Amino acid sequence: MQSGTQEYVLATYREIAVRFGLSGPNAARLKTKRLGWRPSKPNRAGEVFRIRVPREVWEQQPEGKRAGPPRPLRRARRPGQARHLDDGGEMRAIQKLIDTLEKQRERNRSRAGTPDTQSTELISKLDAARMKLTDLRLGEARQRTQLAARQAEAERRSRSQSPGLPGAGLFRYLRDLWRRLRGSRVVRIAT
Repeated sequence: MQSGTQEYVLATYREIAVRFGLSGPNAARLKTKRLGWRPSKPNRAGEVFRIRVPREVWEQQPEGKRAGPPRPLRRARRPGQARHLDDGGEMRAIQKLIDTLEKQRERNRSRAGTPDTQSTELISKLDAARMKLTDLRLGEARQRTQLAARQAEAERRSRSQSPGLPGAGLFRYLRDLWRRLRGSRVVRIAT
């Protein structure tokens, strides 16, 4: 909290909430708007807003006390009598509730220890489905490798059987063709 001039006190929303006994900074924000207290703008981004609270209002309200009417006290059952916890009926009801909760807890523990038949069936079906999926994936991978091998073999065969396809034998094929067209003369092609 910083003191400004004699007229007001600079305080954050949190400090105002603590000073006036409010529930939090949002309640302090509403109070400042309602009373018309102006904020001083921060100089930098990320700095905290400080509110100009009139000094007389700040000093008249003691710290931590709630503003407003006092809270009503709880009344006893009958005038002049306080409520006691050692009432027989309430104690028995609480003990009965504790006993039923303990029994329910034990039942839940015993149930949690042994899974029921429906859940075991579902688990076995899930395992079978996982196994089938794994088998399908392995079969698909095997088929892909076989297909790739067949394609490579077919390409290798086609290259060796047809001399006119691009590859290492193309130059020889063209040279032989040129020789046949020109006769048996040897023509050298400059490369």
